[in-house]
Amino acid sequence: MGFPSENGCGNYLWADGMVVVNAATASKEAVSAYLECLLSKEVQDTVNTVGWNDKLPILPLSLEDIYYEDYDNMGATYHNYVVVEFADGSTSVHESRDFLEKCVPAPKRYDVVQDIIWEEIQSYYSGDKTADEVAVLIDDRVQLYLDELQ
Repeated sequence: MGFPSENGCGNYLWADGMVVVNAATASKEAVSAYLECLLSKEVQDTVNTVGWNDKLPILPLSLEDIYYEDYDNMGATYHNYVVVEFADGSTSVHESRDFLEKCVPAPKRYDVVQDIIWEEIQSYYSGDKTADEVAVLIDDRVQLYLDELQ
């Protein structure tokens, strides 16, 4: 499952940011210490506990952190969150880890093309044009945009 890609289906992952280090930095030891701290298990374990609820840790999801409990019929938990447990003994954490390990960087986004699609599709949603008419308009506008890029 995933987005269509040149090599079949691809699971794309968009990142909100990144850490960049100048290769010519005079403080290589400080950069190394910072990165070691940032990537440490202690810091990565806090990603879901200090207001970063929509973020994922950089480190792979640790399957050793899944606890199978029978306390109040909670079932499996992962970092104090109840997770889905499947009949084969795996959990939603296993599925998430498998998915994330198959992710590849997302291709370049073309915001102008997305804007064109959004603008033209409104006439379909309002009932002013058919899907075929809107598809022709989108195709024409996108082709014009691509021609202008050359």
